[in-house]
Amino acid sequence: MQSIQVVRIRWKKGTEKVPVNPHDTIGTLIQYMVNKFEIKEEISTLIQDKTKTVLQKRIKLSSLDMENGELFELSLPSDANPNKDSKTSKPDTPIDDHQRNVYTLDYFKDHNPTIQFQKYENSILKRVLFPSAELQRIGRISNALHFNSTQIFLLYGTTPNPAAIRIHALSLPSQECTGEELLINESHIKDSHHVALACGLKFLGFLIISPKTNVPIAPHLLIKLMPLISDDLESFIFIRSLPTLKSMVDSVSCNLEAYSVSKQFIDMYRRGLFTGESTDTSLITKSTVLVSAKSLKEVDVSYFVTPLATKLRESWFPSNSFPYQSFYPTIADFVAICYKFIDVPNYIRFLDFNLLLFCCTIFDREEEVPLIARSCIARDDIPDKVLVKIEEMIDAPLRKLMN
Repeated sequence: MQSIQVVRIRWKKGTEKVPVNPHDTIGTLIQYMVNKFEIKEEISTLIQDKTKTVLQKRIKLSSLDMENGELFELSLPSDANPNKDSKTSKPDTPIDDHQRNVYTLDYFKDHNPTIQFQKYENSILKRVLFPSAELQRIGRISNALHFNSTQIFLLYGTTPNPAAIRIHALSLPSQECTGEELLINESHIKDSHHVALACGLKFLGFLIISPKTNVPIAPHLLIKLMPLISDDLESFIFIRSLPTLKSMVDSVSCNLEAYSVSKQFIDMYRRGLFTGESTDTSLITKSTVLVSAKSLKEVDVSYFVTPLATKLRESWFPSNSFPYQSFYPTIADFVAICYKFIDVPNYIRFLDFNLLLFCCTIFDREEEVPLIARSCIARDDIPDKVLVKIEEMIDAPLRKLMN
């Protein structure tokens, strides 16, 4: 990449030479064209000419197989399809703006020879240790709220050794998950990561729970989670409850399926080779995983994910100064923080959803609802009328805590 100083971008008005550096992305090139020619950024895409691959904006130029003066094509909706005469292998289904980078395995092999599919059966990571108390609490909250859509929990923990990870905390940022769309509040995720870091924990992956029984993880859902993965994360885990929320965990067993996602899957996503827009196919089946939602070929599941053993453990936190085992404190925990019975940071962590919903009802609609709008809230920011209501409802837990 050090020898590459310029790339060429061909579009309907000619070919533009663009200076580049190792830190530039596809989005940088598109932005250059947008600024110079007043093109609408949201409808612009770049195609690498020699591979005929539509590239996503997040892809770094340093990750591409390219030479100085590499030719790209700027595609606009009003343009004729730059690949209309290409005899490449693509799905017969029309590809819309959100599905342009869906290709078959044969297409990958013909035009991306650097992609070598390697099975992921030799993953170093072997097991995931879950805190039983937190899982039981999450199950109770989920059942009490009667979730009617898939919910995405963030998982935080530690890695005591390369073969195991320990989950210490779970958080549920505000979100809307439908069959075709996943919207998660980014500020809540940022707050969640900040609190976890302060507790000595790191982000490890996702817990995905669904109100339906035995629903496999759809490809579009896993792929839509990828933007939440930081650039330096080489692998992550995803977990789904089996078969229902009520049996997520009992006194002796952990009824969860855990999988580790390979670095290859992440790399291919970052190179723009997945979209997963279809909800008709499943990422996890008994023996196969689709390379993309509309791929014409299937590969063995071990190419991208490997199952992990799950085991319950006693709840504990790595720091004695932070005694809570979850980002979902009980009412008693909440009171303890408010009244500073013990020395803890001056913010309220992710509150019990029953409490959040209760607080929401005592605000006028015209007023801001800070407990709902933010994942963390300073104690001094909590309105007095909320504290009064909370005091009324936590009499018994408070006495129990003080005893």
